[in-house]
Formats: sequence, structure tokens, C-alpha cells
Amino acid sequence: MSEFYPFGRRAGLRTTFSVGMGFVIVFAIVPAAAVIVISLTDIRGLPYIPVNWVGIENYLTFFSGAKLGYNLHALWNTLVFAFSVTIFQNFIALMIAVVLSTKLRGRTFYRAVVFMPTVLGVTVIGLIWSLIFNPSAGPAATVWSWFGADSAFFGDQKIAMALVISVQVSDLLR
Repeated sequence: MSEFYPFGRRAGLRTTFSVGMGFVIVFAIVPAAAVIVISLTDIRGLPYIPVNWVGIENYLTFFSGAKLGYNLHALWNTLVFAFSVTIFQNFIALMIAVVLSTKLRGRTFYRAVVFMPTVLGVTVIGLIWSLIFNPSAGPAATVWSWFGADSAFFGDQKIAMALVISVQVSDLLR
């Protein structure tokens, strides 16, 4: 029995290790295996539509020459997004940490203001941003109209990436 556990006769460590491995299996390995199995079907995500096994056809289509331009563009957007968000979030977090670690009058209040949004859920933050960027009645649309512009914001290819990056960076304050 002890050959299955790296901790020998230490029952507490074996129990902790077993519980940890159980969580890894349930929350990481099982979903990853399910994604692989689903990727081999033609599932559409709609109820009551039959699902057929297609094997590697989805992968062949994805990596085909006809889709190469789209896939490279998606990869480029992902890299730009990841790089930009990483740089901006780390820079802003470092600046906030430096300011809040100095002896500042009202420092406790400022710390509370900075850390209070952490209790808000991702859903609330997403709802707030969707209201701000509502193309018909949001405050961003109003400001945008002052300059004589009209935009669908996230539907506009010229500004969508910048908006997505700014929304993600602002999530740092959550």
C-alpha cells in the first residue's frame, strides 16, 4: 500500500496528498479529458440536437490551409492581449503597492478603497462594463457621440482589442 504514496507511514500526509490528488483529478484531469472527447464530435452546444462522432475531422479543418489566416490572426490577437494585459496589470499593481506601502495620510482608507472591489464578483464587473459600453444608451456611447462618432464598441475591429485589454486591466482593481 505504501508504494502508492510518497510519504511512507505518515497517515496525515497520505490523507492530505490523497485529498489533493482527488481535487486535481476531479477539477483538472476529468474536465481536460472531457474537452478532448467533445472535440472529437460535432457537438453544437444546443439541446436535443444529435451528437455525432467525427474523429479528428475538426482538427484537420482547424489546421487546414483555408483556415490558416484566421487561426494566425487569432493567435496574434491572443499574444497581443496576453502581453499587454501582463505588462499593464503588473505595472499598475506595482505602482499601487508602492503608493499604499508609503506613510500616507488616510492610507487605511485608500487601502480599503483599492481592495473593496475584490469582493465583487466577475458577473457584477462584467455587467458594469456591458452597461458602460452599451452602444445605444451607455455612458461611453454618449461621450463617443460628443465627438461625432458612432460605434458598436466591441463590434468595431479598430477599437475592440484596446477595449478588451482595458477592461481586463481594470479588472486588476477588482
